Amino acid sequence: MFSILNKSKRFDSEPASPAQEDIARLAITSDGRIAYASAAFCAFAETKLQDLQNKQAQDLFSIGGSNVPITEITAGLYPIAIYGCPEPRSFHFDWLKAPDNQSYLIGFESTNQSQKPSQTAFENFAEGLIAPLSPQALYFLPQENDVFLNMSADCMALVDDRGRILKINAHFETILGYTLADLEALTLSDLFVAEGFNAEHQPVQAYEVRVNTKSGKIRWMEWKQRREGDYLYLTGHDITPLKKQKKALERREKQL
Repeated sequence: MFSILNKSKRFDSEPASPAQEDIARLAITSDGRIAYASAAFCAFAETKLQDLQNKQAQDLFSIGGSNVPITEITAGLYPIAIYGCPEPRSFHFDWLKAPDNQSYLIGFESTNQSQKPSQTAFENFAEGLIAPLSPQALYFLPQENDVFLNMSADCMALVDDRGRILKINAHFETILGYTLADLEALTLSDLFVAEGFNAEHQPVQAYEVRVNTKSGKIRWMEWKQRREGDYLYLTGHDITPLKKQKKALERREKQL
């Protein structure tokens, strides 16, 4: 059974609890490659994540005791047997389809064979795989993505092809004042003072523009952007102090 993740759905999720982190999880692409394996799964397979990524899953283990094509595996409870390991473990599997039509077979180790993980658990896990800020980020869980984003001293945002802001980092909220919930009814261009400035369709890679903050103040921001498919990736640097210094210098020059 396929579940389609809503393209407009927010990519934020609550950090996994320690108990959740102990559960072996993995994601397999429709062509059989391992897109992600949790630390617990790597321990089960007695290998490292870098030794699993992009490897053909069925070269390393069997699902359900057979080698049927990945695309023929339906949602349900199956044993995974790692080749060379004596004890198989049971996993709940389900298919999820991303907005770009890439399908993932998501597996959660079964801690209670009578209770399948919720659909939300499957979707939250999958969202960390299909909304990276770089190709290398594909293998990070959502909370790990947030750690890297929030280390940046620049504002960062992920925007879809309709201008909706899907994800921001902590510095975006600090500088501009908006939470992700505040931005639900706005588009990126709604934040810009320049009338008719449609940021999501700008051909340029870098530009300066005034931005309305949540408090009503105006800040000058230098933005750099890159489009990948249906998404726009932006980093923004507050240049308001530089603009004020330049304006003050121009006033002094006029007075001379």
